[in-house]
Amino acid sequence: MQAQNLKMNPGEGAIKPDMSLAEIYNLVVENLASLGPGVKGLNNHEGSLITTDEMKIGAVLDACTDYGVFFLDSRTTKDTMAPQAALERGIT
Repeated sequence: MQAQNLKMNPGEGAIKPDMSLAEIYNLVVENLASLGPGVKGLNNHEGSLITTDEMKIGAVLDACTDYGVFFLDSRTTKDTMAPQAALERGIT
C-alpha cells in the first residue's frame, strides 16, 4: 500500500491511490493467490495513505473476506479508516 510520503515506492503489486475499487480488490486477490495456500492474513506496512480512505481500505477488506483471510491494521496512521470500514462490514 502506498505511504503518505508519495516519494516512497511501495514496489510491484502495491495498492496505489489512483486505483479503482475494483482494481484494488482484484490486486489483493491476485497477490494472495500468488502466495499459494496457507496464507492466513495480511497487514499494511507503510500503507497509511490507503488506510485513510474508507472506500479503498474497504475494497481491501472485501477481498480479504472473500478470500478467507484476516486483515491486521498496523495503524501506520492515527487517521486510519480500517476500523470504520470493518465495522460497516460486520468484521472485528
